[in-house]
Amino acid sequence: MSVAESASSWISTAAACQKLGIRPQTLYAYVSRGLISPHREGRRSYFSIAELEQLETRARRSLRRGRVEVSIDSLVTLLDPDGRLFYRGEDVTVLATTWSFERTAEWLWTGVSAEEPRQWPVANEIKVVGNSLTDRLRNTVAILGSTAPNVDTLPASALTIGRKLLPQLVASLPAVGTVKSEARAPLAAQLWPRLSSLPLTKARFAALNCALIVFADHELVPSTIGARLAASTGAAPLDSVLVGLAMHAGVSRHGFRASIEEAIRSGSEPLGAYDHVAYRVRDPRADVLVPLIQAASSKRGWRLVDSALTDDRPPTADLAIAALSVAGDMVPTASEVIYTVARVAGLLAHIGEEYDHPSMFRPRVGYRGPAPDGFEFEQEYPDFLEIDSGQTAEIRRRPRTAR
Repeated sequence: MSVAESASSWISTAAACQKLGIRPQTLYAYVSRGLISPHREGRRSYFSIAELEQLETRARRSLRRGRVEVSIDSLVTLLDPDGRLFYRGEDVTVLATTWSFERTAEWLWTGVSAEEPRQWPVANEIKVVGNSLTDRLRNTVAILGSTAPNVDTLPASALTIGRKLLPQLVASLPAVGTVKSEARAPLAAQLWPRLSSLPLTKARFAALNCALIVFADHELVPSTIGARLAASTGAAPLDSVLVGLAMHAGVSRHGFRASIEEAIRSGSEPLGAYDHVAYRVRDPRADVLVPLIQAASSKRGWRLVDSALTDDRPPTADLAIAALSVAGDMVPTASEVIYTVARVAGLLAHIGEEYDHPSMFRPRVGYRGPAPDGFEFEQEYPDFLEIDSGQTAEIRRRPRTAR
């Protein structure tokens, strides 16, 4: 009897997520940390009910109380759960096929409509160490931040720094293809030979340029909040970017897209690849990127991704970027590299906005420890998180009495 037929001991990925009340991304994080071990049959994964129950018990013991949802006024990105995404009022699916990444980034940073900007200069290669390619990117920001001259925390600094930082991030990656010696070149053209040995064609440039655009920003993901919080304290732009990248490297998301890459290459089910979180049904980023992948693929690469992209379920953008990585014969974890480089543009947009109109982050602790002798707690008290001038998010908890 196969695992799939033994319903009393093993359950599907969807059933496991439902049992634990978590998203597939979190389930994968448990797998990557060795807390649970899935059994694979073809492209499907099954989980032991006994292991899930042990994990559930452990999680219940360490459950944290309280969850604060933050709302910050912003001019940068609008996310419509019905399946649309806008950068400063411009539809991202239109920008992704008509604009360059450079023009999109400068639009995010300034909001000033203009024609295609002059191509950014190609940076000199620098030697940066790191256990992974994304570590190299993060270490590059740290090195540049430690040696950069003092920069005013002005909104315009996003434009000045971004034009230099993004090419430098690309130059920190080892080349796997032929890197042309040019003074200026589109960022997607600079990045491709550091991810794939395949020659750069118009179709491959278009697909990579599209991926960089659609992943540049996605409203207030944790890394964006972290970068804005750092900027609100007056931290320098590069330091604020580093905070955002450090949060991106957290275990809850780190390696998620790379895990989809691995699943596609092995022909197994990519966990979470069809599970939408921000959108109700369809992810507009995937809808615009997927049609460009086949023309950018090698024959072998397309055979690997074909079944994943022709599945009846609408794909997420994470599946689309992982498929582009596999289809383009890119190095392992290339999808994480593309995501990280692209997201720096969005981080700088939010950092610049924070300098222009600082949010007043004022979190307070709801103490849950032993009551000191003679100290009386209020019968009911709030925890406040002030977001902006005149705006306050208030969380009220159960009455607490001294013991």
